Amino acid sequence: MKTLKNSLENSRKFGMSFLLIFLFPALMSNLTVPKNDNPLSGAEKEGLVYTLEEARLAQNVNAYLHDKWQEATFEYVLNDETNNILKFQRFIKKQGGSDPLSYAVNGKFNIPSMQDEYNKYIKIGKNSLLSAYYVSMTLEEQNYLNMENRINESKNTDLIKMYTNRLSSIGDHMRVLDKHMKKMDVAYEAQYMSQEKFEGILNPDILLDDVSM
Repeated sequence: MKTLKNSLENSRKFGMSFLLIFLFPALMSNLTVPKNDNPLSGAEKEGLVYTLEEARLAQNVNAYLHDKWQEATFEYVLNDETNNILKFQRFIKKQGGSDPLSYAVNGKFNIPSMQDEYNKYIKIGKNSLLSAYYVSMTLEEQNYLNMENRINESKNTDLIKMYTNRLSSIGDHMRVLDKHMKKMDVAYEAQYMSQEKFEGILNPDILLDDVSM
């Protein structure tokens, strides 16, 4: 799986270059906002576009995994990400922008790194239920770190609030996935963050009592 990690990291670097050079200007024109008291900076617009695509990647991958394995855990994650996407879309509309996902097609991504990740995750996730859990957890681990970075890089309070809410929901996903993997006598080892940080997310001070997937 280390090979998968390295491959995805290289793919993401290429995807960011593609986003900045080719796709970003077109998408940003959709996020041009009228004068308001809390406008987004250029960097925040870029982060929001990438966040939307990351949420859609998680949604699409977990939709495939649910169709393949009929496990409610994957449906829980995809439904949660669908809600996150809708919140981001409403926020963009409130800001006066057009929806960057207006012409989105399931399983198809304009950013090459996203397409590469989708293809790799689907290929791995179809092999076994355990592989599917591993794929979903790996994706959530990456998304957790991405959200932390976006929160730290943003100044818009409304955007930070939405990012914080998504970060919390990703933590919920990770705890649910971990519970099911442990039922299979498997302990997931963090791929992108320290194991100490990962264990801290799985064992928050307040126990997760209302998620019983």
